[in-house]
Amino acid sequence: MAPQPDCSGQNEPLLGEHRSGSGMSPKIQAGLRRGETPESPRGGKASTSAVVVLIIVFLCSDSAITILLKWLMDGPLRTPALMTVVSQALSFIMGLVATGCLPSSIYKAPEFAFDAQDWFAVVVLSLGYCMNVGCRNIAFIYFSLALVQLIRGLIPLIVWVLSSYFLHRRLNKWQLMSLFILVCGICLGAGGSADFSIGPGFALALCSATGSAIMIVSSGFLVLRRPSVNVLDIVILQAPIPMVIMSIVGYFIGDFQRLEESINLEGLSFVVGIFVLVGTMAFFFNVIVYLIIKWTSSIYYSVAGGFRYCLIMALSYVFFNQSSNVLEICGIVIACIGFLSNSMAEMSPNSRKYAKSIRPPSFSPHPFSSSSPSAFIDTDIESAQHSIIDPSSPDQ
Repeated sequence: MAPQPDCSGQNEPLLGEHRSGSGMSPKIQAGLRRGETPESPRGGKASTSAVVVLIIVFLCSDSAITILLKWLMDGPLRTPALMTVVSQALSFIMGLVATGCLPSSIYKAPEFAFDAQDWFAVVVLSLGYCMNVGCRNIAFIYFSLALVQLIRGLIPLIVWVLSSYFLHRRLNKWQLMSLFILVCGICLGAGGSADFSIGPGFALALCSATGSAIMIVSSGFLVLRRPSVNVLDIVILQAPIPMVIMSIVGYFIGDFQRLEESINLEGLSFVVGIFVLVGTMAFFFNVIVYLIIKWTSSIYYSVAGGFRYCLIMALSYVFFNQSSNVLEICGIVIACIGFLSNSMAEMSPNSRKYAKSIRPPSFSPHPFSSSSPSAFIDTDIESAQHSIIDPSSPDQ
């Protein structure tokens, strides 16, 4: 009699182990041991070009949408929560249309059912989106663009804290030094800013940074565990919760009244056009973000994010009449040095080794019954090391 499949998840193979009958080639197995997904474009000339193009489009689109949102929050359309709702609604609709129109060679519906842990990751991702985008848009009303981006620069530090807690990640001395420089620069720049105060704006900017870190970690976990999931599915699944939450937030902070005022002052066509423009940009931006995480890693995305904050802080002084002083400029320069140092430290070979030791989650029939703080992502460093390939391997 054929053996019954093990549904408990206790015998889940290590990352990169060959599963009987899977038909995976040795090259794909070696890639899985490195923490890559079968769809990862790493290795070919065209694939490298695709990643480079994605990074360039990511930096340009994020800078454009951030500057546009800051301009809107300064006057023409001060509806930060409703802007998030409309962006997610259009992303949801455009994602559904794309899944129905794209050929099977580009989009294929998932051939698996999400379990409780997958849905938990989706919920965490959605809540992280509310904190990240919603709080950022509201913070634009209180602070200058440069100051908001400076505070959001704490994201690498928060990602490290979350990774240490859930993934048992250890940093080397260069990574710790770069984070120390980053925090010093942010504290100096924020403390020296003329419009800085410990109040709602600071809390919102810090909450936005935390939400962004949560999004990075949860989306990286989801695509690592479900390599075949399409980024369009992630965009569609994450949308409903932010739409509901930010609609409630918008009601309490007076977004609906300000929307009516903007329609009376600017005209209905202007408001509708702005909503459609921002929603379309948000859809393509979300797709690009999840493609970068899926094709590379959540760490690499956080590294790219370090460069984008430097870029946006520089552009903010070009597009907006922002006051600054010597302390703030020095803090921004030191923070940029911390960003670049952290980026180089993150992309070093020693930093990437830790990803090979991460074991995919092993789930019991009662996934939330464990009292361990790392039950969400089960890691077993010592046992996983047996499946790590030799760093000198040609596939490496």
